[in-house]
Amino acid sequence: ARVGHDRFAVLIGGAEEERVVAFAERIAQRVRDLAIHHPRSQLARYVTVSWSVASEVPAATAEEPGLLEEAEARVSGSVLRDAPTSQDDLSADAG
Repeated sequence: ARVGHDRFAVLIGGAEEERVVAFAERIAQRVRDLAIHHPRSQLARYVTVSWSVASEVPAATAEEPGLLEEAEARVSGSVLRDAPTSQDDLSADAG
């Protein structure tokens, strides 16, 4: 789902975190494989994908789980990273 001008979200229910991470890595790799030239970027010559994984089991009374906000915060704070560094920080720049 598109959640902003240049932001998309993939929501997956009931999947183990390892499978979600593998799926995100496949998306990033496929975008890299397309080699879409990005002449105005100051970060990379080609379009890249930054991704993050957030999970939550919402309470029965939860009105808004906040997963998108959590994922956005992780990506915004670590866009220049090349790979996940721990189980707690699964943000990565795929480019």
